[in-house]
This record gives sequence, C-alpha cells and structure tokens, in this order.
Amino acid sequence: MTLPAIRPAQAGDAEALMRLRLAYFQSQLALGLLDGLSDVATHVRSATPGLLTSSRARVLIAERDKEIAGYAIASFRVVPGAHKPSVCSIDEVFVSPPCRGIGLARQLVASLLDEATLRKADRTQMRVLSGNLKARALWEQLGFVENVIILEYAGSLPKQDDETLRGGE
Repeated sequence: MTLPAIRPAQAGDAEALMRLRLAYFQSQLALGLLDGLSDVATHVRSATPGLLTSSRARVLIAERDKEIAGYAIASFRVVPGAHKPSVCSIDEVFVSPPCRGIGLARQLVASLLDEATLRKADRTQMRVLSGNLKARALWEQLGFVENVIILEYAGSLPKQDDETLRGGE
C-alpha cells in the first residue's frame, strides 16, 4: 500500500469525483440535511466540471493506491464590509468508507488550510450537520470552533393562497 497523496483535481478526475460527490450528498441527506436538492445526481453532474476550472474554488483529491479515496472542496470569496473580509469556505470533505480512519480527511483539510494561507484568507469557515458527531469531533480537533448556530424549521410551512400573497386586496 502506498502512502496517501493529496493533489489538485484534474479534468481526468471528473467522473470519479462526481461519484464521490454523489456519495457525499447522499450521506448528508441520510444524516438529516434538510435543504437537499430534488435531483442530486443532475446537480453533481452539472456543477462538478465548473469546480475544476473555477479560480474561486480549490478541489483536492486524496489518492491511495492509484485510486481516488476522497476529496475536499473550498471556495474563496470576499465579503465587503466584514471585519475579516477574505473568506475560505470549506464546502465539502469526503473520504470513501473503506479508506476512513487513516488520516485522509485531516490531510485534505490541512492542504486546504495551506491554500487559504497562500490566498491570504482572513478566516476559514465550514458548516457541519449538528447530528454528524464524528465530523464535528474531527473539526474541533483541527481547531475549528462553533461560531454561528443556524436553526432550520423541520416542519412544513402552511400553503398560502393567492389572496394571502396579495395582502387581502
């Protein structure tokens, strides 16, 4: 077995990356993600190629024994008026189940943090589902702290008829 390698994703990685991204989104839905897409597969197929060429995104691949075992995606943006305006958002980190527990996620995140430093990001943030205790523990071990709590209504909102929407005119 060769040591895991972290490298930038390339165009030839698109198919394998799409399969892993689909598994990532399915795992998030299984953990309780409420704002899932109605057609995850279509979204993954259409969005992945653009991620590979975007100057505002960084896609990294974890490769083990010549197989893509995991990936991480970060996006970079500026928030005008913010105290720390240059932001790195770690959007997705996923390691295939057979390759978990050997430090690939840690390596991927460390590489993204290096990229954030190179791009002079003022801060790095990420979101994790509250019920994903393993991921939360990893993020905390890596130095991330809870900053904002977002609560989502899990029920269904009452349907509004046309008259309600017009304000009872």
